[in-house]
Amino acid sequence: MKSTGKVRVALIGFGQQKTVSEDQIISALGLLPDAHLADLLCVKYVPYRDIRFSGWYDPGQKGIVIFRFMDEWDFYQLLYHEIAHHVFDNVLSIDERYTWVNEISRSEGYVSSYALKNTQEDFAESYSQYVFGPAGLLEFQAKFRFLNQVVFLGYIPNSFILSRPLASP
Repeated sequence: MKSTGKVRVALIGFGQQKTVSEDQIISALGLLPDAHLADLLCVKYVPYRDIRFSGWYDPGQKGIVIFRFMDEWDFYQLLYHEIAHHVFDNVLSIDERYTWVNEISRSEGYVSSYALKNTQEDFAESYSQYVFGPAGLLEFQAKFRFLNQVVFLGYIPNSFILSRPLASP
């Protein structure tokens, strides 16, 4: 399952910052299967809100709001984490969500301390890790298998395209 580039997601407010360009965001979204972005309407950058979270997925608006990020890599991790909430709510079937919540999430450790919060945060952190580098999930075999076989249908994103160019000497 690969992206065909036929999904449209509005990018709003990113001209207010210089860390990540809209072209970089488009490339980052292009790593994901179209089905994961279907019905996701927008990704907004809203830096002036005093919110304790770095970002969130708004299921009512089917959009992602990003409030802050430290650097390019923090942005990508946050973007994929929030997209994972959209995928959990809108792409996975009720049976697949049940399997994650009642079998997979509880079967092994957590990929981050934030994943301990609840099973949906565990899914979001695991999804983000899968996109960034599936090898990071190898010690979590059940999570890797679920993401690879159920969520991504065997597709492994080539996150190397997010790499920064080497600095010239």
